Amino acid sequence: MKKNIRLYNMILPPYLLMVFVPWLAALCLIGNFIIDSIVLLIISLIVFKKVNGEFYKKNILKVWLFGFAGDFVGILFLFIGSNIGYFYINSHSNENGLFFQIMEGLNNVTNHAYAVNTYSYVFIAIAIFVAAIAIFLFDYFIAFRKTKFTKKQKFLSSLAFAVFTAPYTFLIPNSVFY
Repeated sequence: MKKNIRLYNMILPPYLLMVFVPWLAALCLIGNFIIDSIVLLIISLIVFKKVNGEFYKKNILKVWLFGFAGDFVGILFLFIGSNIGYFYINSHSNENGLFFQIMEGLNNVTNHAYAVNTYSYVFIAIAIFVAAIAIFLFDYFIAFRKTKFTKKQKFLSSLAFAVFTAPYTFLIPNSVFY
């Protein structure tokens, strides 16, 4: 791709550019693996009072993949919301009320102007929260299901993953990628 070509009017959120930019995808995969490894090793240190290599080996792939599944839930939330905003704006283009501004904020999540509208950031923050809840549920009910954790340890470990591995990169504007 030539350097002077820009992808205007994108349908996809900016963080999905990693699908089209291989180095960004590799960076994302490696970065998520490192962060998940650090969180899992800290959990191992807290729960077992030492770094437990066996625990790490059994669980790193699960929490890493479920982290991506949780991120995908957040992406899906953003995609659906932005399409709702897009269709509303196109059918009610002559309005200017608060509801129209909220819908404009939803629409702006998928294009180059989401930094202009505060509602876009609110919507992205909600999407990060939705993804964090999904990460928590995936880890609590699936990834840590067969561990020897007590319910409290399983809850706190899943919560740690939800908080520390939530997709905060959703807040990065797509202009960074150009």
